[in-house]
Formats: sequence, structure tokens, C-alpha cells
Amino acid sequence: MTTEFVTPPMQRPGPEDPGQYSFGDRARVERILKQAGFGTPTFRTLDQQIPMGKDIPEVLHNLGTFGPLARLFAESTPEQIAKAKGAIGEALKPHAGPEGVHLAGACWLVSAAQH
Repeated sequence: MTTEFVTPPMQRPGPEDPGQYSFGDRARVERILKQAGFGTPTFRTLDQQIPMGKDIPEVLHNLGTFGPLARLFAESTPEQIAKAKGAIGEALKPHAGPEGVHLAGACWLVSAAQH
């Protein structure tokens, strides 16, 4: 993984941690909604390709400006950042095309009635 180049290495957050994965656990989403007074939720999959940027340089720039990698980059040396971005750029090549860089996104549409 590219985070081997930065210190400390990035760990994927757990489902109870804040961030982009915080609602990735179906049981957690159901628990939150039920505790808030909703009935059993229904989940509809809305997976789609997510545009990440117009090209790989733009995506690499954005990684350094916001999100979890930006926090790690702030604590890393320029050499570490260059190595990490080089590896990320290579990994993104198969996902780049004339319409930009797109990655698979996994989403749900969740609905529940309030009791």
C-alpha cells in the first residue's frame, strides 16, 4: 500500500470511527436508525463510478489538500510524499481515461419510517 511511504502508516478507520467509512457497516446504520426511533431500514445499492478528477495530476494534487492522506502528508517529508504520490499515480493509471479518473464507489440509499 502507498501509505508505507509516510509516517505513521495510515490505518483504515473502523466502522465506529468518523470519516468516509463510518456508515459502511450495515448493522451500525440499522442500530443508529433504530436508536433514533426509526423502523427497520431498507437498503438499495447505488454503486457507481465516482469521478476523482480530470487527470492523475489533479487527483494527486487533491490528495494533498484534504482528507486522510493530506493529514499524513503534513507530517511526512517531501521525499516520502513524492514516493507515495508516485505509487498512487501508477495505481490510478488503469482508471484514467478521456473523461477523467474514475474509481468504483459503493453507496446505499437507506430509507426507514419513523415510529
